[in-house]
Amino acid sequence: MTTIGILLAGGASRRYGSPKAFAQFEGRVFYEIAYELLQAVCDEVMIVSRSELLERFPQHLQVIMDDEEVLGEGPLAGIYSAMKNKTAERYVVLPCDMPYLTPSILPKLMASEQATMVRAIREQNRTHPLVSVWKRATFEPLFTYLQEGNRRVQPFMEAVGCEWVAAELVVEQSTEELQNMNEPVAKQQEDFGGKKG
Repeated sequence: MTTIGILLAGGASRRYGSPKAFAQFEGRVFYEIAYELLQAVCDEVMIVSRSELLERFPQHLQVIMDDEEVLGEGPLAGIYSAMKNKTAERYVVLPCDMPYLTPSILPKLMASEQATMVRAIREQNRTHPLVSVWKRATFEPLFTYLQEGNRRVQPFMEAVGCEWVAAELVVEQSTEELQNMNEPVAKQQEDFGGKKG
């Protein structure tokens, strides 16, 4: 089965204050952490970013922008654009801003046969639609959804059929591994009393 990794690295990062893809965590760049996780389980990895960031990525990486038809329409536009650029049987999606993710998460999420169009992770009170596995068959309905002016991720996933995998089945130690970084690491650690996450 051909698997393409889609690394979403084009967000505006308004709350963070600078492009999150190039923020640092324990001496490593955010996008590099996600890229390595995808590279371990995918045949190829595509990075979807913004025009002003393209030159900051190493030239040997496959980096694209949103397709013109869906330019600037959020994470779904990035997923659609990567699907349009590369045909595969399935796509594994990650955002660039989850540096606590561990290497075991994606293999566990991909382990069993997928009956639904999308598979993603759910904590008790929170979902993670962008840590997910998508079938190729989502491509056409995704384009239609975007053309109709929609951009919310979870309603689309649930409309086409989504299996929500309980977080405790895929995380290695705790759900802190699923923490999004919406502000610099030092500030988050201060807010959490010095703990990571």
